[in-house]
Amino acid sequence: MTAKSSTSPLRITSIRWQIILGFGLILGLTLIIVLVNFVSLQRLQVGIDATVNEASRVRELGLAIENQFLSARQDEQAFLGEWRAIGFEYARELYVDSNQAHLADARQSLDQLDQLLQTDAQEEFGHLTEEIEALNPLLDVYDSAFQGTVDQIEERIGAGGVENQLVETLDQLEAAVTPLNNAEFLRLVLQLSANEQAFFNTGEQQYVDQTRLLVNRFKELVEDASPFALSASGLSPTEMTALVDEHAAAFTELVNLERDIDNNVATFQDVTADINELTGHITEDGQIGLVSARQQLSDTVRLSNVVVLLAGLVALAIGVVTAVYLGRILGPMGQLSRAARQIGQGNLTYRVNVPGEDEFARLGSTFNQMAAQLYELIGSLEQLVAARTRALTTSFRVSRRLSTILDQSQLVAEVVEQVRAAFDYYHVHIYLFDRSGESLIMTGGTGEAGQAMLAARHRLRRGQGLVGKAAATGSTVLVPDVSQDPNWLPNPLLPGTKAEIAVPIKLGTEVLGVLDVQHDVRGAVDESDAELLQSIANQTAIALQNARLYQQAQRTADHEALVNAINQKIQQAVTVEGVLQVAAEELGEALAAERTAVQLALGKAASDAGNGRQGGQE
Repeated sequence: MTAKSSTSPLRITSIRWQIILGFGLILGLTLIIVLVNFVSLQRLQVGIDATVNEASRVRELGLAIENQFLSARQDEQAFLGEWRAIGFEYARELYVDSNQAHLADARQSLDQLDQLLQTDAQEEFGHLTEEIEALNPLLDVYDSAFQGTVDQIEERIGAGGVENQLVETLDQLEAAVTPLNNAEFLRLVLQLSANEQAFFNTGEQQYVDQTRLLVNRFKELVEDASPFALSASGLSPTEMTALVDEHAAAFTELVNLERDIDNNVATFQDVTADINELTGHITEDGQIGLVSARQQLSDTVRLSNVVVLLAGLVALAIGVVTAVYLGRILGPMGQLSRAARQIGQGNLTYRVNVPGEDEFARLGSTFNQMAAQLYELIGSLEQLVAARTRALTTSFRVSRRLSTILDQSQLVAEVVEQVRAAFDYYHVHIYLFDRSGESLIMTGGTGEAGQAMLAARHRLRRGQGLVGKAAATGSTVLVPDVSQDPNWLPNPLLPGTKAEIAVPIKLGTEVLGVLDVQHDVRGAVDESDAELLQSIANQTAIALQNARLYQQAQRTADHEALVNAINQKIQQAVTVEGVLQVAAEELGEALAAERTAVQLALGKAASDAGNGRQGGQE
């Protein structure tokens, strides 16, 4: 019996072959489950990556359009603010050409976004097509209005332009009336000049009306004067009247041109608001990628559940057939099956606990690794989308808030607090150049350290430290680990600084200051932080320029009001002594002088003796 047993062929009823067959069945089932879950994981990752990549591309193009248009606006404002100071031709070459280049880049990015939406767009981005169609005409309107403004300015100040005609006719009038014995002619010419200058400074209609009245009064004096009384001017009454009419016509044409320029400026500023709103919508719509990713995740989980259910049914059928053979290994297999269902249902924290070092234990470890990788993938994806959404929201909120602030100190404080609160940075502060342009003065900072440095008027030289380097080069300085950068300057008030970004606040090519952000975690800042902070810095530059232009306009208006008030009082005086007395008193009060005197020199000899000069004019 024993011999027969030893020489008989291997039978499936033997314990050894039962175990081999059981392990073979389990291995086949395990491979099916692993393959199903692997395919599900791959589908999930591919779907989420596709949605996130497209959402990221939409966001990048939206930010590019927004930044390029902001740069074009910076060039536009720089041109309008500086063309008189640096010359029209140089300002056009420096700013208008740059404005056109930025607009061309914005249109190119807009075309890329339109092509992306036309070829491979998710349903969530379909409505962006309407915004793109609306944005292209607005860019054309803005471009046309700005170019029209540039042409009108050229028409005004060019050779033979209206402004030169006005100056020439005024000079001719002054030269004609100076030799006359009637001082009222000269007074009217001076008043004409003062009223015309007052209109160009303030734009008020009253000065236009006063100028017309003065022209009429001048013509009345000419009509009342005899040809002999006007003979010293070298002009006949008819020629004198024609000259003042020519001057009035030049002034009227210049007034109309000035108003056309103001209308064009108002037009492209109104269009700017619409463009900013549309570009803001485009960048914000990047967060739709999160909704799409979650929907794909939900669909994939449902599919995984169906597959796992089918695998469970197959496993149950195999288990019934092989229950006799697999009594000792059903426990580990049950754990693996439960793990597959839990992971398929979205419970990524579920873990398999199979002791030992056999195949089931290794398979359980593989399941645990897959679940951990999937958990980390989804977690990092949600963090990335949340961070991008928060960045977009903060950028939009800062942009909207800055557009309402015209006080520089309040503006700086608002920026640093918004940036620090939104991204939980360790410290945020802003430096602005002083009048010399060689020193950076800290004008806003967060926390007690910021208040202490503000109280001490903390300053840095151009090129000193990371902040000075960003100001000197006009480029962002990103240092993930400050201990590895020799340019970093430690601050005893900020001992926890581990990483730092210094972003220049630029208006065109001019660096106004630096936005500096510090983090207390090494490597916690990267290029995405730098890109967002650069966008905020660009918005801050425009807001600072607006605040400064507002303050300058206020000072100019106050000065012009004071000059006009003194001019009106002088005009009310009826004698030379009265004019001199009013001029001395008003100038002394305006300049807060302890003593004011007016000295007159009669004739060239007296002038030379009084001034101690030989020839020349002052």
